[in-house]
Amino acid sequence: MDMIPYLLFCAVHIQELGVEDSNDARARFFFDISFFIIVTTIGLNIVFGIIVDTFSELRDEKVRRITELLHLGNSTTSFSLLLNKI
Repeated sequence: MDMIPYLLFCAVHIQELGVEDSNDARARFFFDISFFIIVTTIGLNIVFGIIVDTFSELRDEKVRRITELLHLGNSTTSFSLLLNKI
């Protein structure tokens, strides 16, 4: 038995019973749901953006240090000092 249409019907029916007397409540329900979805999406995008930006800065710093290491030459002391920073 396919339960998804049955569960969807139950959810809609219970929602209709709860706001049977008021059309404003139905509009409020859809406003609240859309607001929650939009705010959650924007909030998660901000958090993920900060995480991605932080990791890209770390990667750029590592590449800069390796490039600096290669430009210094093969001096053992400079090589070991810069290698410890990576």
